[in-house]
Amino acid sequence: MRRSMLILFSTLAIISCKSKTANEDNSETDSIASQTIPDSSSKDNPTPVVLTTIEDTIRYHFGISDSLSVISTKYYGTTYEDEHVRVFVDNNTNSIFHDEILSDYGCDCKDEELYNSIYEESFQKYKDSINVDHKKYKEFFGHWIPIQKHENKFYLERIVCEFNRHGFTLSDSALVKYYMDGLSPNLLLNIEQNERGFIIKTSNETFSLKKLDSDNEIYLYEGEYLINSKYLNSYPIIVTDCHEVGARD
Repeated sequence: MRRSMLILFSTLAIISCKSKTANEDNSETDSIASQTIPDSSSKDNPTPVVLTTIEDTIRYHFGISDSLSVISTKYYGTTYEDEHVRVFVDNNTNSIFHDEILSDYGCDCKDEELYNSIYEESFQKYKDSINVDHKKYKEFFGHWIPIQKHENKFYLERIVCEFNRHGFTLSDSALVKYYMDGLSPNLLLNIEQNERGFIIKTSNETFSLKKLDSDNEIYLYEGEYLINSKYLNSYPIIVTDCHEVGARD
């Protein structure tokens, strides 16, 4: 599967702005003015919320209080309501974005009948080739989630307006790949381990994961860095909030 991923650490793509009249100013700006937004928790006597920094705006936008570091930001227009793209680090390793990543993986059961049909067909065809030592390799079971390297450090990645399931899930019976239109099970036939990493043999293809020398938690697969989901909360996360496509209200 060829996956199309946004790269957070290169120049942000130019975003098409809304049509504006000749009298409107549609210039881009990288700054944000101080804003006062009424707190809707009390309609009779609203308490104003003053947003003096980009970090404050992000925290208010997502309803969080985490420590943030802004990598880049682009605004298209002149008001807070206009389109924007913000890329930032959430330094909280137990953030809401970590929870969102984890919730993306696993069976959503939308096409359970199709999934079971594909798995059963593979099982009947390859059942005599299954030779998995479940006890020996149980540490490898789980969701394998991509991480990115930024300024010599590793981060998880969350793009709030894009498809984010670019890893896979390894269970005791199948390796599940994720596509925008659903899940695809690959019947697990065998797992082999060596000094460099491990090899997963399935009914459809072979997956070779090479252990990164500097960190035993991180593996390389087809040019991507992957970690098992049990290490999810060991890493901060880089978030891309692309509000211009309505990812968040």
